[in-house]
Amino acid sequence: PKGPPPAAAGHGERVISIKRLWNEVDAKQSRTLLAGSMTRYIIFITFYLLVIHHQKSAGNTFRLTDAIRSAYTESPFPGGGSRGDLTFNEMATAGDFWAWMEQKFVPNTYDSFWSNGDPKDDYFKGAVLDLNRVVRGFRVMQRRSKVNDCLLQQRFNAFFPFCYPNTFAQGTMGPTSKDPFGPYYNATKYRWTDHGYFGGW
Repeated sequence: PKGPPPAAAGHGERVISIKRLWNEVDAKQSRTLLAGSMTRYIIFITFYLLVIHHQKSAGNTFRLTDAIRSAYTESPFPGGGSRGDLTFNEMATAGDFWAWMEQKFVPNTYDSFWSNGDPKDDYFKGAVLDLNRVVRGFRVMQRRSKVNDCLLQQRFNAFFPFCYPNTFAQGTMGPTSKDPFGPYYNATKYRWTDHGYFGGW
């Protein structure tokens, strides 16, 4: 015998499409992800603009760099021996270098007194020009070029018995000398060594 026909949907009931339901859930998840991304982006932009606003301006950076250059390399100092006043670019002897270290580098870098003579507190010591704090120590490096490894014509040798070629990339490229050197009583006292990122010194 045949059974009764299936009951139809009652009055007020609603047939829901699974595909439509899935699309709505997917759209809601997409909006949630987009809202999270927008929130993170707005936070990033806010911090970025704050950093840009509070950083040193290009003008102040230039003036500070120019002041440091003037204090260390352009202002004259009494050179070693009887050569008179020199600047950093006019140094030619070991005596000139040590005179610059004692009269320019150390006072400007490790100044312990204010301009009026009062001693500085520990917090203010070790600040270049009272503004830039030295956070680490200094390492003095020397890079030497190979003597007579220049691109000069032979006819000029009589006028230039010794020549020192240019090096590049802070002395790490080009005709860099790695031979030991030293004073007359110990010609191999100082040896070339490699110290990582900055190459040999």
